[in-house]
Amino acid sequence: MTKLLLVGDPRGVHSKIALRKYEPEDMWVWENDPRHIYTIKQISDKINVTEDLTSLDNMHFTQSISNPPYKDQLHLEFLLQQLKISDNVKQVHPSGWLTRSSKSIEYQVKKELKGRLKKLTIFNGLPVFNAQFPAPLVITEAVKEHQGKIEVHYQNTGNTYYIDSVDDFPSGYWEPTEINIALKDKIYAEANKSNLLSLRTSDYNKVPLNLPVVCGDPRSKSPDKLVRVDFYIFYYPNSNLYSTNNSEGKFYSLNSVEERDSLLSYLKTKYARFALALNKAGMRNNVSRYIKNIPLPPLDRQWDDKAVVEYYGLTQDEWDSIDSFIPDYYG
Repeated sequence: MTKLLLVGDPRGVHSKIALRKYEPEDMWVWENDPRHIYTIKQISDKINVTEDLTSLDNMHFTQSISNPPYKDQLHLEFLLQQLKISDNVKQVHPSGWLTRSSKSIEYQVKKELKGRLKKLTIFNGLPVFNAQFPAPLVITEAVKEHQGKIEVHYQNTGNTYYIDSVDDFPSGYWEPTEINIALKDKIYAEANKSNLLSLRTSDYNKVPLNLPVVCGDPRSKSPDKLVRVDFYIFYYPNSNLYSTNNSEGKFYSLNSVEERDSLLSYLKTKYARFALALNKAGMRNNVSRYIKNIPLPPLDRQWDDKAVVEYYGLTQDEWDSIDSFIPDYYG
């Protein structure tokens, strides 16, 4: 007998859709708010309702569909539970976990998805749900067993790619084209020689540069954009750049005002902003893994896109990829 598990279904929408294919008595709905159970029961009294997902540990489901609570990565806990008790899993949830494995639950989810993950669909959740999210959303689809390539589809552009493993998902929200993958390796190699993080020493005896801790808004209202045009920037035109005061108490230290001006001109370039975009997955710009992978050129001149392209030896195809991905901002 096929059984369907629906997780976090406050308005019964999933239940209405599933009723077209499944008999009500074969459907289980997890719901943690008793106010919503009446709505679900209006659909059918034969639908099973549970308020505790762990109570289903000894059951087995054919399909599991969910749009669970997102707060504090609770959605990943539900995903782990669904993978445990269901053959096929489809969940709508924030996509930030795909770009990192810094928390144990992120690592655990990726481990459990190996050999099962079939498709990832990245999309902007704001125009879909009329709600603001700190990152693009993803539809994660897993099956009982999958040994082939993983399909990665970007709804905003309509482009589809295939990766060998969930570990190969980009470390930011750039698309994994051959040129972008090669660019990442090239930029990382330059950052290994000299990078922006080396200047974040908070030395009061030097000239300070106070870049905003939070910078860039991911909440675009346009379905063809994952984030807003200011998401991949280092500072706003009205930022308080020349003080030592910010919410974390850390700042960049330069040897002179001329060096600071040189660095600011470089940080406005699309090359530097693309290097930031390789890893940026949230509103905070002070994450070390972002900063350490941003190359640092000599600070003895003013920089613009043309000068940076020439200095780092980018091909025309590489520059075109950067230029098309990073939107104009500073003018």
